[in-house]
Amino acid sequence: MGAGGCPSPRRLTHVSPRFSPLPPANDNNNNSNPEYLDAYGSFLAEYVPNKRQEAIELLKQACGLAPQTGFEKFMYLGQVLDACGRAREAEAAMRAGVDILKNENDAANSNGEFLTSALCSLAELLMGMIHDDDDMMDACYASESALPELGEVEALLEQAMTSSNGKSPVGVFFVGMRVRG
Repeated sequence: MGAGGCPSPRRLTHVSPRFSPLPPANDNNNNSNPEYLDAYGSFLAEYVPNKRQEAIELLKQACGLAPQTGFEKFMYLGQVLDACGRAREAEAAMRAGVDILKNENDAANSNGEFLTSALCSLAELLMGMIHDDDDMMDACYASESALPELGEVEALLEQAMTSSNGKSPVGVFFVGMRVRG
């Protein structure tokens, strides 16, 4: 039981590929609504694994319709692209999400925790890309200064530490080279 005697929420573990609680994204009423495309793309990516490519296309469409707002769709697109082995595209999407957050944080000075999380996610992605590239790893072992990407990772983590408006970020980000299988 969860708080207040309510049943604990359960994560959906299987959804039939034919199951769709929302109308299709190609419905003329929805294909120009970035919030709908973001929500439906996120749903497909999370709960219908054989629809990840469709999810990517929906999220890209949502990003194209609202490129200056809604960092979440860019960060989620980056995560899905990375999970599909498309790290360079994931990097571009995550950078766009971080840029939106930086602009919003400068204007409202209220997105520190989100910005911290986004910066750490981007740093983790970059470290995974370094780890997956044999030439980069060789350069890393030869000399830390021979790989400018490591300097960027360090800079992102420093920004993350300072982006939480003077508060200590929730859960300090400890980075080790992640191993992908």
